[in-house]
Amino acid sequence: MDSNDNPQVFYATLSGKSVLTCIDTAKDFGDGVLRSHFKRQTLEEMALERGVEILVTDMNSFIELQESSYKSEPVRIEEDDFFEALECLPPMRYGHHLGLETFRFAEFLSGRITTIYAREPNGTCWKFNDLGNLSHELVRDKISAAAAKAALPA
Repeated sequence: MDSNDNPQVFYATLSGKSVLTCIDTAKDFGDGVLRSHFKRQTLEEMALERGVEILVTDMNSFIELQESSYKSEPVRIEEDDFFEALECLPPMRYGHHLGLETFRFAEFLSGRITTIYAREPNGTCWKFNDLGNLSHELVRDKISAAAAKAALPA
């Protein structure tokens, strides 16, 4: 693979959050030091300017890390919240699958990550952030695991 197909990038954690943000591509301009494409700053200079730790990895790895930082476990929500989300925008992949009424929010949080909503036949509703193309089987499995965990005594 050509390094242009998977360039190095500088990234950091957003202040006060657990999600990652890409700052710039990283490039060696001939002196053996990785610098940012736009400002030509070193990792240390960027860290000093921003007051946060700056990391470097390849773009494909960064995308995987960033998506993971947006994912969440299912949490119970009120049925009203389920229907409010359903009526907010045209839902994506709406339907009844494997005993659940499910849909994905049409606006994505980042890349391929969106909010997934599910309602059980008994009216218990859930939401979590994950891949927009997550299979119905995995949605069911995540909801089942969260329901089992919620039923455990503290």
